[in-house]
Amino acid sequence: MDASLRFLPYSLIASLCLASPQARAATYAAKASHGWIVDASTREPLAGVVVVAQWALVYGLEGGSAYSWVVRETVTGADGRFDFAAWGPTPMPAFLPPEARLKGHDPRIVYFKDGYAGTQNSQSQVDKEYARPVEYPTAGPRVREWFLNGETFAYRSAAGDPDRAAAEVHSFDLFLTSLRGSPCLYLEIPRALQALRKARERLQAEEPKASERFRYGRPAYDKWLIGGAAAEAEQKKACGTTAREALERTER
Repeated sequence: MDASLRFLPYSLIASLCLASPQARAATYAAKASHGWIVDASTREPLAGVVVVAQWALVYGLEGGSAYSWVVRETVTGADGRFDFAAWGPTPMPAFLPPEARLKGHDPRIVYFKDGYAGTQNSQSQVDKEYARPVEYPTAGPRVREWFLNGETFAYRSAAGDPDRAAAEVHSFDLFLTSLRGSPCLYLEIPRALQALRKARERLQAEEPKASERFRYGRPAYDKWLIGGAAAEAEQKKACGTTAREALERTER
């Protein structure tokens, strides 16, 4: 052992080794993924469903911290299909700790449509969910493939049940709020943020009792919309456009 390292704690020596340039150059890639979303009752394709995919790097004590490294969104077409293109290989961000890695279930894919709530899983989906790895203790495979790739998802209508619809909006809000990544992350999910805002506003106007669950905490889009002119100037400088402008473009 090098004399300069002889009296250092083994834990520190291990950390120095993990932080070597070779370890920091680790890359990941993802294969293309797709699926279909249908109405659970009619089995008809559902158009206009916002679908968000997240590949989150975890690190810290037992993976207690996460960085939303790659986030993508799309919307289902008339046939109910959604697609996410392949990406990578891409080096992990150099500012993250050397133990950062993707979990076994990456990507996490979440979908939302106002007026719908809850998934009716097929036996195939249940089996695949049971078999998927929960988390890799180390880096895991460098090329990732969605474990539910090519499946059809049955989305249940919440018509006549405003409380269930509000619960779905709240759940989607919590998911978007949990995303922690680039300061320009709003550029990747403007349609998701706009769909959330419209759903919240509709429920607050039409179903005030059901929307009481929105009383606590700010909605996901607010963390990019608050701050006034100074915050928007920073967004413009860093990202080329503001969050407000990005959301407004989804209306056109």
